[in-house]
Amino acid sequence: DTLTRLIKITGLESAVNEKGSTFLAPRDFSIHNYFKLLYPDPANMPATLDALPQSEKDRITEIIKYYIIPKNEIMSAGLATTYSYVTTSAGNKARFNVVTTDYLGNINLGARFVNYSLNIAPAGSAEQYKTVSVATSDLRSTTGVLHLLSSDAHIFGFN
Repeated sequence: DTLTRLIKITGLESAVNEKGSTFLAPRDFSIHNYFKLLYPDPANMPATLDALPQSEKDRITEIIKYYIIPKNEIMSAGLATTYSYVTTSAGNKARFNVVTTDYLGNINLGARFVNYSLNIAPAGSAEQYKTVSVATSDLRSTTGVLHLLSSDAHIFGFN
């Protein structure tokens, strides 16, 4: 699993597994697309994740912190259609909300979906959120809560 390997390479195991925290796990497909953007020519891509330049490992460390909500167990039952704001391990403002919709797009009918949005605006600028849907929510670990993110349109790092 690519995400597990990146967490180990960046030394963030303890942050991801911090008691009472929430981790939003990007899928391999979104990480794959991140590397396709970073290395459009496959010949330039390092042969292994361990061979990534240190500057890129540092960038990935910050990116993974976007997906960690420290000391805050976010469960879908505690969310509403209005936004609940949190701060990521990277210090970014983020928000959660739920949307209820059916397969025809009728709002307030059908399944309940969780959205996670990250403020990607530079400091001092107007807030600008990028949103990703949660594909599987409320997975309990021994230390906190895990949500698996949808990979249909999300690219690792909110690119």
